[in-house]
Amino acid sequence: MISETDLMWWCCLHQYKALTDIRSVCDLGLQELICVNPNTYDQTTKLFVESCGEPSVSLAGCRSSADMWRRLKREIVSLDVTGEDMSVVHFDLNSDSVPGKFRSHFDFVTNVGTTEHVFNQANCFNVMHDLTKVGGVMAHAVPFTGFENHGLYKYTMKFFTRIAKANDYECLDAWISMDLEDRQFKPYVAEFFADHVGMFRKARSSGRHPIDFYKLKIDDYRTPDACVYVFLRKTNSTELRIPVDFADA
Repeated sequence: MISETDLMWWCCLHQYKALTDIRSVCDLGLQELICVNPNTYDQTTKLFVESCGEPSVSLAGCRSSADMWRRLKREIVSLDVTGEDMSVVHFDLNSDSVPGKFRSHFDFVTNVGTTEHVFNQANCFNVMHDLTKVGGVMAHAVPFTGFENHGLYKYTMKFFTRIAKANDYECLDAWISMDLEDRQFKPYVAEFFADHVGMFRKARSSGRHPIDFYKLKIDDYRTPDACVYVFLRKTNSTELRIPVDFADA
């Protein structure tokens, strides 16, 4: 889902990659366009369409990223395994490779809450690299912490700094968005670790289990949901180089 917050981030990139220069866009996943706060949405969408050089365009009633980009007279492709929008190219991020006509084709490639759902991370980031033109921007908005029942992965800043360094990407901006007031108790996590069906009974019968030794209480578990936003510019035409997590010198 793409919200006014994502559009706000993209507006801030205007000085690095003018939105008027973005003529071709690829979304990983068919994305809804949602309004979280009507006042902020109206202000941000107005600024966004102006920055795109289309001040007369209204995003009122726009329900998808694909519809938004079409209204802005941009080419838009959505890579997804499902979906009926005219923008959709059926594509499995676990295994498919970028077809020749899309290689180094797009000015702007977005990963807004998509790759955390895909098991094959190496292929996901290889696909993004291959889709993006030299000088193009890859926009990530993915889980950082929390979200225990959402997707398969969460990301660290180290992940992005290593992939950027390995491929000479220019990091244009990055931030972690965290709601500290929303540090909720997660009952589905508690139910699993408390073993309400007894599947951990043998392991916990020794009397020296760490839960007992350290007097751990599952209802003390609190973690906020947080996302990391990272914007990377591709600077050369080499193939993706997979980073290695060596200790820093």
